[in-house]
Amino acid sequence: MHHRRGHRQGRNRVDRHVCGDARGRARRFLTVNQAPGPDASNDAATFAVGGWDATVLVCDAAQVADGKLYVLGGGWSLCGPGPFVHSLAVKIDVPWDQANRKHALTARLVNEDGAPVALGDPPQELRFESEFEVGRPPGMVEGTPLIVPFAIGLGPIDLPADAGYSWIVEIDGSEIARTSFRTRPSR
Repeated sequence: MHHRRGHRQGRNRVDRHVCGDARGRARRFLTVNQAPGPDASNDAATFAVGGWDATVLVCDAAQVADGKLYVLGGGWSLCGPGPFVHSLAVKIDVPWDQANRKHALTARLVNEDGAPVALGDPPQELRFESEFEVGRPPGMVEGTPLIVPFAIGLGPIDLPADAGYSWIVEIDGSEIARTSFRTRPSR
């Protein structure tokens, strides 16, 4: 099952996709060419900003092998309460003209008010930082997007119940992707 609905927001096209999984449950994702506001919530998100494209997915586990991104238990948006383990699966499409340059990748967790989430004693902001550089393989057609997959595994974290959170992914300080989830209310 696959449904696709598109409409225009200004000059931007926004497509909402709904796909059925093996059990007939609907999964949704949103494709836009700019990042939505902080209240947006979706299972996976794809954004294009300044020629960059990225897809970020909250999942149970993820890994990168042979340049491919392997995802297990992906696409959830509700967890907890109590400690839980999760991963971020990130696929970045690097613009052709940004190859052979170092770039900074940052993934950070914010609450529904947009404030950074800090955990531990003393509290430290929950964030991941890395640098990457991708080259152009010989013979690749000019203009072909260059794919860089990242898998970010996070140990058990305990977030307050009945609250919203977003993972924000940035390249060189600019937000290119965001995905949101909520913790269940306490029983």
